[in-house]
Amino acid sequence: MPAQDAPAPQVPVQAFPDGLLLVGISTDGGGAIVADTEGGQRYIRVGGRLAPGWSLTATDRYGATFRAEGEQAERRLALPAEPDGRASATAATESPSRDRLAAALELEMEAARGTTGGRGRRFLTDPPPLLARAGVREGDILLTVDQEPFDRSEDIADFIYLLNERESVPIEIERDGRRIELRVR
Repeated sequence: MPAQDAPAPQVPVQAFPDGLLLVGISTDGGGAIVADTEGGQRYIRVGGRLAPGWSLTATDRYGATFRAEGEQAERRLALPAEPDGRASATAATESPSRDRLAAALELEMEAARGTTGGRGRRFLTDPPPLLARAGVREGDILLTVDQEPFDRSEDIADFIYLLNERESVPIEIERDGRRIELRVR
């Protein structure tokens, strides 16, 4: 009987980090916002590393898929759900914490060009309560945050950071062809 080659040893998969919460998905499918147990958040692009040995491989409107590098092991994080089971950022924003605002911004906005020439992100639904209190409405295009352009999904993480660091943040929106300055508190 011929000798058989021994199977290649399996390299153990690095454990998936505990306590992570998916709080947002980029509307263009380009990334996800993940929060840790200490309240920190970060934006990870598809292909980017979440933790040693784990990369983001795909997103959809309900969650994000991570894969162990060099392995077949996968882990899926889902967005918080409404009572009827639908993925919803709104459920995440009901907390008084501004940290969860990112989920709503990711799911409820799309890239847009205003009639005044500005590029930004349009609200597809009623905005999260924090922005609604500032005067933002469905259909508004968010053009700037703290006088900086707001036209990439990655700008959401910067906006959340500013909201956590300051009492109020100036924003500029376009509504019905007019530019309007507001303050988010």
